[in-house]
Amino acid sequence: MDSKRDPMPVDRHSRVLDDWEPMGAQLTARKLGKADSTALGDLYSQSRGLLMQNPAFPSASSGNDSVWYGVFNGTELRLAVPLIPRPLRLGMQSLQSPLFSPFGGLLTHDHDNLQTGGKAERFWRDHLGALHEVLSGEADRIELLFPPFVSDLRTLAWKGWSLRPHYNCVTTWEKDSEWRTACESSVRRQAKKAEQNELAASVIDASETKDLEALWTLNAEKQKLDPGLSQNIAQLGSWLNDQQQGFGVTVRDVDAQPHAAGLFGYDEHRVYYLAGASDPAHLGSGAPTLLHFSVLSEIERQGLPRHYDWVGANTQQVVRFKRGFNPRLEVLFAATLESRRWRALQTTKRLVS
Repeated sequence: MDSKRDPMPVDRHSRVLDDWEPMGAQLTARKLGKADSTALGDLYSQSRGLLMQNPAFPSASSGNDSVWYGVFNGTELRLAVPLIPRPLRLGMQSLQSPLFSPFGGLLTHDHDNLQTGGKAERFWRDHLGALHEVLSGEADRIELLFPPFVSDLRTLAWKGWSLRPHYNCVTTWEKDSEWRTACESSVRRQAKKAEQNELAASVIDASETKDLEALWTLNAEKQKLDPGLSQNIAQLGSWLNDQQQGFGVTVRDVDAQPHAAGLFGYDEHRVYYLAGASDPAHLGSGAPTLLHFSVLSEIERQGLPRHYDWVGANTQQVVRFKRGFNPRLEVLFAATLESRRWRALQTTKRLVS
């Protein structure tokens, strides 16, 4: 959490929802500050412990401007969500879930009892409603990407948020090398082609991101990426290395030139493909396929969870590549709230285009 961001005055950011019937004490919601660090850490200790739920992950992946918003039941922090400020056109601002993540780092307690049933419905109704109250008006565009265990977003829809599916791919397996036989033959041929081209993959420390940073910057313009995010990759890699929860993979040719590189993180449940890039001058070398073959092999070698999260499958080009590994499709939900000013700007753009 950014130490420079203290809580806003109570009259703006701490609102009591008098017209609701929350469980126990009345719910309040506000922006979190330095004084809430202990409560945030306590809530994390009660969570599933996913990598992006770690309170330090948003700052590590997205820079030091991350902010947290929390919902309290009395004095107890019951739900918290990190958001990243990003500039929009004409001086407007957005808030979004952290970068390099398959879903936002929403924190709650007691996950297993918040899936179905009346208790779960009341929890999400009350707590998401409180979250809406504090977020409404905070930015011109707010987007929350929810984790797989949260699907009841009806309260947000009733409050004016738009909901859409967000697709992800996940590869799971039990027996050694079972992931390899599950791949399409064309994928196996690409990996073999890479080896015939004398490419070799090496597993490196997560902090060794220089090749990935260079390839990311090289691809930025063509793939409409922010070249400045290479600095975020370096920061995230360093943090993962300190946490001992990540590694990198680089594919090089015989001249030690990188053809593909990736950064990967893990927790007790999943291994995540957080960032990757390949050299556009060598698109047919098979390097990206060899990269992921090496990652899947490394998961087995290290005894990590055999649950590989590809972190997104929402564009045709990405889907075509990942489909060849025969992963399972996972559907998450994204919720977006837009101001009238931002909607008016988008309408104007459509009319003049």
